[in-house]
Amino acid sequence: MKYSRIFLFFCICIIPVIAQQKTTEFQKKEYSDFFVTIGYWNDNFYFDREVNQLFDKNIFQTDDDFLTTSLWLRLSFARNNSRWFVDTYFNIITAKEENFRTDLFSIRVMKEVNTGKELLRYGGGIVTNGDLGGEKFQNSYHKLFSIKKVILPYTREKYFGLAGYFSYRRAIYENELIRVSGSGSMSYLTGGGPAFIETGIVGLVPVIKERLTFRVHVGYEYYYQVKPMFKKFFEKGFLWGAITTLRVYEGIQTSLWITSNQYGTGSQNHFGISFTFAGDRLVPVNFDDVKFP
Repeated sequence: MKYSRIFLFFCICIIPVIAQQKTTEFQKKEYSDFFVTIGYWNDNFYFDREVNQLFDKNIFQTDDDFLTTSLWLRLSFARNNSRWFVDTYFNIITAKEENFRTDLFSIRVMKEVNTGKELLRYGGGIVTNGDLGGEKFQNSYHKLFSIKKVILPYTREKYFGLAGYFSYRRAIYENELIRVSGSGSMSYLTGGGPAFIETGIVGLVPVIKERLTFRVHVGYEYYYQVKPMFKKFFEKGFLWGAITTLRVYEGIQTSLWITSNQYGTGSQNHFGISFTFAGDRLVPVNFDDVKFP
């Protein structure tokens, strides 16, 4: 019965999006054969603390807790009108009140298909947890920025699961200034991993063609069948994100973003940055690029 409700929820959110018949931003394009992206996001960035101090208000939530730091490596190979992604994610998780920590490591292989009217992604991978060096990485960062160390024991509870992933995006309105698309994504992890369903609206503003874009994502997410170890860190709720991508030079681009409630745990903010190398055109970072598991 529980999974029937989940399936019904997903269908209700996605079917109206699929039913739209307008052509979209995803017209057939030629892509570079290969590019590399490295990314990083954190809930306790230097920028957010400075803004809070400047205005003497808690504008950004900087708990430095829950899913606090993430690293991302992407290899992408393109052929004709589709491309393949190999994504690696490393997440540092802390639970200060419960006095434990764990690290999450995942690999996802994904295919992106551009039909000329919509953008479809699907694939799978693995997710596991344990003592993977997150404590040393986190406290090295804290030392660099004169932040107090976070000393927590690693949980003995282990997890290993297989993952499936699917996402779909299609335009519902566009003019010369903006494109608005409906989007939906879902994952499934065996063994009670943090699987989710998410649906939303994406607004894309091409500020400078092939040089600078600005993207806003607003949606709702629900993490389901989450085992007790992960329950505190992956929940549900409304979320939003804003991402800007700039092509700095031929073969080099950077993206900056901020999200709120990215993992459904409240108003927690994450700030991210990524760099993409190679590639012969602007390839903006999307919200679902940094939304796994």
